[in-house]
Amino acid sequence: MSAPTLFILFPLALSIILYLLQEKRVMVTRIALGVSFFLALVAYIQPLGGRIAIGSLSVNLQNSISFLGRALTLSNSDRFLLVVIYLIAAFWFGGANIAQTPKMFVPVGLAITAIMVGALAVEPFIYAAVLLELAAILTIPLLLTRNQSAGAGILRFFIYQAIALPVILLAGWMLEGSQASVSNEVQLRQASILLGLGFSFWLAVFPFHPWVPLVMKESHPYSAGFLLCMQSVVYIVIVIDYLNGFIWLRDTEALYPILRTVGAVMVATGGIWAAFQQDVRRLFGYIVIIVNGFALIGIGMHTASGLLTLYYKFLPQMVAMGIFALSLSIMMRNDQDSEFSRFTGAFKQKPFAAGAMILAIFSLAGLPLLASFPTRMEQFELLASVSLVTLIWVLVGVGGLIFAGARLMATMIGENGVEWRVTERPGEIILLGLGTLTLFTFGLFPNIISEALNRLLAIIPYLNL
Repeated sequence: MSAPTLFILFPLALSIILYLLQEKRVMVTRIALGVSFFLALVAYIQPLGGRIAIGSLSVNLQNSISFLGRALTLSNSDRFLLVVIYLIAAFWFGGANIAQTPKMFVPVGLAITAIMVGALAVEPFIYAAVLLELAAILTIPLLLTRNQSAGAGILRFFIYQAIALPVILLAGWMLEGSQASVSNEVQLRQASILLGLGFSFWLAVFPFHPWVPLVMKESHPYSAGFLLCMQSVVYIVIVIDYLNGFIWLRDTEALYPILRTVGAVMVATGGIWAAFQQDVRRLFGYIVIIVNGFALIGIGMHTASGLLTLYYKFLPQMVAMGIFALSLSIMMRNDQDSEFSRFTGAFKQKPFAAGAMILAIFSLAGLPLLASFPTRMEQFELLASVSLVTLIWVLVGVGGLIFAGARLMATMIGENGVEWRVTERPGEIILLGLGTLTLFTFGLFPNIISEALNRLLAIIPYLNL
């Protein structure tokens, strides 16, 4: 058996079976959750390329296979990403039934997860764009609710993903050919511009960002949240892979200030728009833009510490975004309106969901005692040593997000003439409670994450620094 077979082909084949059984939602969800957690556990404890021994059974876990004329390769340096991606999938699958997602959410979500892992494993890695386009096509059924035509946000999402494919493939082809002739500066410059444009479509870089809040507004918040969270991790890792793969691009010193500036613009604009947002679903979209902006800043630091901080933030951020999406799904169960005014007095009716949502927002903003605080402070310190102007713009964006959370909290505390009565179900309370406890645990004891992941992070190439 090979690692790509276990981590890509197996969950992909299983997703087809689960799709045929989608009417049995509880069973399908439990299987997908269990398999995702199992794959994350295997990636954490088992070196790739060695042998797996289970009693008398011993299986050699090879690193690479050939599939459809391309090589799929997963090495030990990929284990951290496998752990993160499948833990994210397990976390989101765990709340799927409570959030009342579409029936196909779990099987299609598992297929998307496997394809995205394939995008990280495919060689030559320029073909990752093809697999990511396939994953984007699969997301369309998740984003469309019953009896609904595609809105402007979904159409823009698909158009941008479709445009990014040929742009990145062309840029990759040009850069691949230029490796032997670095002196061709014109071709290198053109390829770099194309590559930057393609990544801008993927990461919703300003001004290509409006589809993100629109997709959240038009789709089920939990389904759209899963898609945007998974894309945030995978796309950022693909960007790092491209920088590692092309020596000329990686060694271009002018690139990193540009990445920091673009990331700061995304954080600042996302925070400012979030501060004056009147729709909670659209607010989630702007949070995604802020998260992607911080990721670009981490890459733009061009230091091992900057990238290490970026990797450490993956899990805390995804937990907070999952709690936000789950809380919003619970609060919108009987009403599709997500305007701020709709949540007036929500603490009296759904105190656990309302409290978890506010804590998730504040965690993503980096407030003390919550999950993102340690890594956010470290990133601020690194950025201050490079550019105070950039840090000020980033702080403006973070301030806007905190203001948005405070506005929403004030609305939820507001008086609506309804008596106190907890309406959440026991399963919802337990899941939200566990998620909230996780946010505080990551914030109060950050060493839990670092100690658990250090041995995997130590073998990741940090832009060959």
